[in-house]
Amino acid sequence: MGAYAIRILHVIRTRDINAPLPGTITSANPGGIRPNPAIGEVNQIESTGRFHQEQMFIGFNSRLNPQFSLSGNYVLSKTTNDTDGQGAAGLPRNSYDVSDEWGRGGFDIRHRFSIFGTYNNPKLWKLVFSPFIVASSAPPFNIVTGIDSNLDRALTDRPSFAGANANCASPFIKCTRFGNFNLVPAAGEGIVPRNFGHATGSFTANLRISRTFGFVNLRKAAASGQGNKAAAPADAKRGAGGPGGARGPMIGGSAVGGGGGEGSKGPGGGQMVGMGGGGAAATEKKYNLTVSLFFQNILNNVNLGAPDGNLSSPLFGQPRSLGGSFGFGGGGGSPNAGNRRVYLNLRLNF
Repeated sequence: MGAYAIRILHVIRTRDINAPLPGTITSANPGGIRPNPAIGEVNQIESTGRFHQEQMFIGFNSRLNPQFSLSGNYVLSKTTNDTDGQGAAGLPRNSYDVSDEWGRGGFDIRHRFSIFGTYNNPKLWKLVFSPFIVASSAPPFNIVTGIDSNLDRALTDRPSFAGANANCASPFIKCTRFGNFNLVPAAGEGIVPRNFGHATGSFTANLRISRTFGFVNLRKAAASGQGNKAAAPADAKRGAGGPGGARGPMIGGSAVGGGGGEGSKGPGGGQMVGMGGGGAAATEKKYNLTVSLFFQNILNNVNLGAPDGNLSSPLFGQPRSLGGSFGFGGGGGSPNAGNRRVYLNLRLNF
């Protein structure tokens, strides 16, 4: 178990320093007044942002019996900032006043849980089962009006809250499952906090099933190699005799310093002596072939990406992508990145 807090100042952000000045957009001057009227927007990258994160970790690791082990962890996190970075995503609602930008970070996921284990039963065809489950709560997403009210050419304007009795038939009132919003806030109305919306959580269950096949017993081969070494003539020990002697010095010499198994007439005798004598072999076999099946998202659970936060869009509130292989981030450029997949792997150790 552990906990920590991070506080960062001077975070990189973007601000339009030539946006129309507040209060200058009127019916008489619909374009407003820019500090430099001769040019358009000027996006300045600066280090004026703030970041604060608090996290608590709880982990466990238990070997329930010789065949079954289980591990996992839980993370409780809270991330707040006043910018999600540079570029268009980092532009504030009002480039001249960023005081109301402080809110949930774009990657603020409060709860994360993962569990993984191993089950190995020699009586069950020597199969090894390794489940891996990941779950997380919903990340936030930003809700914007879709109207460039301050003429900074960035659709980062946020609405105000509309009352419960608001006229939902009005073109400037949007009544949604996330709340009722006014697309054209009046002076003094409370603006919706940044990243006010809640997306959907994610759940992914993965499973790996594997079995290892071993070939060529190391102890028997090592004993055979030692017997052949004792019976071999001097020139064979130097690698001159027999089919094993030709390759013995290259294998046995590198493993045991030039002594072991050079004259072995058995198949690969020199290498076996080197591995056995050096204690590097993990099993009783020289060759180990592991065959495994990996089921990604075995339950084929659909993890959705962040919803469309544009209130002026007919797709508002609907996810535009999948949540990725483990429910985090985007789909990685593939529309099926989070769907169930089955991988076959072969690995040979020698």
